[in-house]
Amino acid sequence: MGEDSSRRPANVKVTLENVAIDWPNFAGRGIKSKTTGKTINKEGDKNFNLVITDPVKAQQMAEDRWGVRLLENDDELADPMWSIRVKLSFKDDLPLDDWRQPKIWYVTGRKKVLLDSDSVACIDDAFRDQTIERVDAILSSYWWFDDRPNPEGGEPANIWKISAYVSEMWVTVRQDSLHARYDFDNDQVGDLEDGLPFN
Repeated sequence: MGEDSSRRPANVKVTLENVAIDWPNFAGRGIKSKTTGKTINKEGDKNFNLVITDPVKAQQMAEDRWGVRLLENDDELADPMWSIRVKLSFKDDLPLDDWRQPKIWYVTGRKKVLLDSDSVACIDDAFRDQTIERVDAILSSYWWFDDRPNPEGGEPANIWKISAYVSEMWVTVRQDSLHARYDFDNDQVGDLEDGLPFN
């Protein structure tokens, strides 16, 4: 029988602390399979994976239908890890500070910058350069009804599932030693005359 497709569950949020980014595509690059030529990611679709190491959090999210999956690992002694696919949706017709926009903060030292749909691609660069130190995120749910045919035969699942979207996220990036040494909150650019302490 399945669930009632007319009764969408209430939206929920989940907080993830100290997780890791994997397979990032914050630039929204179009990607096609090299073997089949089929589109893997449509141009403009921004998404990434978050890797979770907390088994209690992962289990709870799985029970709540967040689409968490256990990652395969050939090392039997390694701690288990889970992954969730996360989507990022900016709304071009709304200002960046609107509450309906995702808030992505790029953190370096004591400074943080709110990224927009273009500048958010810098996270791809930070991932490639291996300079991301920490990621914290708040995810929002988007419920969709899975009535797709069962690939193994039988009846469709006919259940509600969650697609995860970014509500807020903080990406902390490592500074080099000199930038860290001279990381001040009161940077001044231009005319120094008014800023000199002995004037």
